[in-house]
Amino acid sequence: MRLAITILVAFLLCFWVGGMNSLSALRDAATCWLLALGKIIAEQGLPTTDPFSYTYFFMTQQGIAEPYVVHQWLSELFFYWTYQTGGLGALILLVSIITASTFVALPSWFLRNDKVDAGTVVLIGSVAQLACAFQFFARPEIFSYLLFAVALHVVLLIIETTATKSRLILIATYAALTALWCNLHTSFVLAIALALVPFLHLGMCRAVYKARPVECGAAFGAKVSEPILPQLIALPVLAVLASLCNPAGFKLWTYLPKLFFLNIAVNESRSLNIFDLGRIELLPFFALFVIYLVCFVKSLSKFENGAIGLRAILACLAMVLVCARIRLIVYGLIIVVFELPQMLAVLLKPQPKVQSNFIHYFAIIAGIAGSLFVSWRLQPPQLPQNMPGFAPPFAAINYLNANPQPGPGLNEPRFGDMMIWYLKPPVPVFIDTRCDMYGERLFKQYAVMTNCGECWQKSLQDFSIEWVFLPPDRPLIKALSADPAWKTAFKDETAVILVKSSH
Repeated sequence: MRLAITILVAFLLCFWVGGMNSLSALRDAATCWLLALGKIIAEQGLPTTDPFSYTYFFMTQQGIAEPYVVHQWLSELFFYWTYQTGGLGALILLVSIITASTFVALPSWFLRNDKVDAGTVVLIGSVAQLACAFQFFARPEIFSYLLFAVALHVVLLIIETTATKSRLILIATYAALTALWCNLHTSFVLAIALALVPFLHLGMCRAVYKARPVECGAAFGAKVSEPILPQLIALPVLAVLASLCNPAGFKLWTYLPKLFFLNIAVNESRSLNIFDLGRIELLPFFALFVIYLVCFVKSLSKFENGAIGLRAILACLAMVLVCARIRLIVYGLIIVVFELPQMLAVLLKPQPKVQSNFIHYFAIIAGIAGSLFVSWRLQPPQLPQNMPGFAPPFAAINYLNANPQPGPGLNEPRFGDMMIWYLKPPVPVFIDTRCDMYGERLFKQYAVMTNCGECWQKSLQDFSIEWVFLPPDRPLIKALSADPAWKTAFKDETAVILVKSSH
């Protein structure tokens, strides 16, 4: 009876999240250029310069362009192949399958032999999946979520294993995982961070807690003569070397600071603040993470010294992740899903455990069912989907397809994403949402022009702008609409297209 109730609740939660994925997975307009770049990679190979904009060439000629690095080419190729196989619906299903696997199926499978209640794992994973749903887009990050969970799984196995041969196999597996990850998404740097966990765990056990080797975990209970330390040092070293197995090589590492520390206002790239407590979509995260921290503190007296060290390291890592960036909250909750069930098993009074051989896959089936139900019965998928603050200008895109505009244009970044995917033949864009490629300078120039800032007319002349494609509320639209030299070619509630009268 208890198993049936657990399965029912888990099904409803995973079904709900799957349905939410159908409503949100395609909200990010960036999926447009991801698909377009995947198409180019599939048909022509990796591009050596930007194939979509005219401004990148302009900046290259001036010597101010950022290096062009295709840093997530494998994700873009996989997205395009998925789209070719099943259209937009297949992309939504991909997001649902990966997120359900990350938060429910993989933790359930890993903890299946740890005397942890399977129902508890599924429920915690389902709630965590719901708490992170605001970040589940068809973007390369979803592959990082799954690979982070797999990497955490492997690291914990390295700590637990007693056989040197098995540990070496796991270390080699981890290096291969990092090599795959660095071609999918730049969050592969988290693999380096996780690779340090076993070394830090051993150091904390022996230095801080003065624990005997047998108390440091199964792997660290071997004889002192066994070369454990070199193996643990080799883990992060091999992970770093494996990260060079990408088309850009070491250039990818030199590109990362420009990507991670770009000074452009993007909501998901900022840190949490006190006002986020009022955001409804973040309430499940706050609730679950507070429960995790409380259980962590209460369980300190229940675990042996070695286990306390590991719990503390992972708790610190989770805290750093959730506090650093909103987009990193997902990784912090992945740690919670692996750790919280074990803490509850120690804190709660012993009671019969719910065990099941198929519950690992149940969340995936429920997520797929929710996605299919919403996609087929409630809202057919479109790219991009409507979201607060952004209504996709499909009518304007159709107008541009029917009436191609000559000369350089000025477009809103998300409009540029849609132009890249939908306009046939392709029309070079001024800008899109690839902030790291364009750099801060071009985005500032875009802001000056669209907000009628200082010398905005000169900036229009410098770029030889012949037409603009912007939302109706931009100050530039109002200024040019009052200028006899410009005329309105298209206008609705989502976008306005203005062209020079000479055209």
